[in-house]
Amino acid sequence: RGLLQAPPCEVPWERGEGRGEAEGGADMEGAAPGASLQAALRAAGDYRVIGADLARRPVLYMCSRNQMLPLAQCLDQMIVCMLQGIDNMPAGVERATHIWDLHGLMVRLNWNPAPLAQVVKSTDCYFAERMHELIIVDLPRVASFLKDAVWPLLTDKFKQKVKFLSAQEAKRHVLSQFDAETASRVVASMDLNRDARASLEDRQRSWTRVDSQGNVVPAFPAP
Repeated sequence: RGLLQAPPCEVPWERGEGRGEAEGGADMEGAAPGASLQAALRAAGDYRVIGADLARRPVLYMCSRNQMLPLAQCLDQMIVCMLQGIDNMPAGVERATHIWDLHGLMVRLNWNPAPLAQVVKSTDCYFAERMHELIIVDLPRVASFLKDAVWPLLTDKFKQKVKFLSAQEAKRHVLSQFDAETASRVVASMDLNRDARASLEDRQRSWTRVDSQGNVVPAFPAP
C-alpha cells in the first residue's frame, strides 16, 4: 500500500511512532514494508536530504529535470525523503527546508494536478509542523495551472512558508542561509541541472545525500 494511503492526518510518524531511518530495507513501523521502501527510493527522481541550513535544519532538494516517472508514482519516494529529513534532525530541531527546483519540468509527467494536490495536502497535513520553508525555484509559466489548482487547497499557515524564487534569488538565499558545504552542493546541483550538456547519467553520479550520522552517501540504493 502506498505511504500516502493512510487516513488523513493519522500517520504513525506524527504520533511519535516509527521514526527509524527509512533505508537499507529495514521496515518502518506503520509504513510500507522494506521492499516497498527500497522501490520507492529508486529512480523516480532526485529528491534527497542534501545537507543542513545554519540552524542545523535538514535541507531537502529535488529538480524536475530529473523526474523519471509520472508524479503519482513519485509520491512514496517524496514521503520517504521527508522521513529521512526527520531522522536527520538533531536535538532541538523540529523542521526542515525543502527546495523544489522546477527547472526542466515536463508537462507530460505532471499534466494531472491531482497527484500534486495529494502530495501538497499530505505535506500540509502530516508535515506542516516539520516544515520551515518550501522554496520553489523557477516556476515555469506553463506550470501555472498546477499552482492555480493546488494553492486554494493550502492553509494560510502553509502558504506563508512557501517562497517562489528565480534561480539567482534561490542561490543568494542558499548562500546566506545554509552551511557552506550544503550551499555548495545545492548551487552545484542547480548548475548541473541547468547544463544542457549534462546527461541523466552525468547528473545521477552527483546524487548524494546526508544520512542521520552526517555522512555523505549515495542517495539511492543500487538497482
